[in-house]
Amino acid sequence: MHSSGTDPGPRPGYSGARTRGEEAVAVKITCPKCKQTQDVDDKTATCPNCRTVLRRCADCDKYDVRLSFCREFNRPIDTAEANYPTYSSDSTYCREYAPANVPA
Repeated sequence: MHSSGTDPGPRPGYSGARTRGEEAVAVKITCPKCKQTQDVDDKTATCPNCRTVLRRCADCDKYDVRLSFCREFNRPIDTAEANYPTYSSDSTYCREYAPANVPA
């Protein structure tokens, strides 16, 4: 039985547990508002220039736009949240985020 003070564990669909010594990997994300490219690690949430949330499901390679569905966590994502995330959105600190390849 769980006592009232125990940790309930990670959220369902969250696989972000890191081991000690594992370094954060920076990715380049283009800000959807000011269009500047930023080096972003897993602790960066917003663009330093305009404060817009950088990780959008709509820009992620693992998001199916046609179905509004995240293939990584196997769940639907509201279209409004996929395009205009807030600070409390799941995508804001998503460790599975992978920028979609944009054709040159």
